[in-house]
Amino acid sequence: MSLGDKHRPIRTCISCGEKREKKDLLRLVPDENRVVRPDYNGSMPGRGAYVCGREECMRRAMQDRLLGKAFRMRGPFICGFRTPLQ
Repeated sequence: MSLGDKHRPIRTCISCGEKREKKDLLRLVPDENRVVRPDYNGSMPGRGAYVCGREECMRRAMQDRLLGKAFRMRGPFICGFRTPLQ
């Protein structure tokens, strides 16, 4: 890596497992009532999970136990935002 290169954080989509740059994924964060909200600028407190923008990945993340595993919390979780499916 040369001096001009900057580090680009890589994150993994919890649904499909695809690795992408952090800026290309949506961070989801649960609040104290287990309502999952999007964190568009990465500043919300707590453990987050990253999901790519594909419709099937969003659906799978909200339906499967993937969020519980990523958040290290027991569900169920409530979707606090509109997905392309709603």
